[in-house]
Amino acid sequence: MRSEARNPVRTFLFDTLDSVKKLEEAGVPQKQAEAQVRLFSKVLEESICSKQDLLETEGCLKVELKETEGRLEVKLKETEGRIEVKLKETEERLEVKLKETEERLEVKLRELEIKLKETEGHLKVDLKEIEGRFEVKLKELEGRFEVKLKELEGHVLVEIEKSKSEIIKWFIGTFLASIGLMASIGTLLFKLIH
Repeated sequence: MRSEARNPVRTFLFDTLDSVKKLEEAGVPQKQAEAQVRLFSKVLEESICSKQDLLETEGCLKVELKETEGRLEVKLKETEGRIEVKLKETEERLEVKLKETEERLEVKLRELEIKLKETEGHLKVDLKEIEGRFEVKLKELEGRFEVKLKELEGHVLVEIEKSKSEIIKWFIGTFLASIGLMASIGTLLFKLIH
C-alpha cells in the first residue's frame, strides 16, 4: 500500500506499506505499526518542506533582504551625514584651536624676542664692564711692567757701570802688563844686542 499525501502547497511521497511491513517484521502488531506509520507520515508532511515551500521562502527572504538593504542604505546615509557633520565640527574646532595656538606662539615669540633683546642689552653692559675692568687691569699691568722695566734698567745700568769700571781696570791692567812685557822684551833684546 503506497500512500501519497496531498497538500495545496506541498506534495510528499511516503511508502507507508513498506514501513508497516518492516515494523511488523520487527515484532510490532499490525494496528500499532499502521498507527505509528500514519503518525510518522503526518509529522513528515508537517515538518519537511517542499520545493514550493523553498521557493516561497526564497521569495520572502529576497523581499526581506531588499527591505533590509534599503534600511541599511538609509542608515548608512544617515551615519555618513552624522559623520560629515562631526567631521566638519571637529575641523572647525581644530581650526579654532590652531588659530589660538598660532596666536599663543606669536605672543611667546614676541616675548622671547623681547627677552633676547634684554639679554643682549645686559650682555653688552656686562661686556662693557668686563672691557672696563680689563682695561684697568691692563693699565695696572702696564704700570707695574714699566716700574719693573725701570728697575731692571737701573740694575742693568748699575751692572754696566760696574762692568765698565771692571773692563777699564782690566784694560789698564792688560795695557800696563803689555807695556811691562814690552819693556822686559826691550831690555832683554838690548842686553842681547849689547
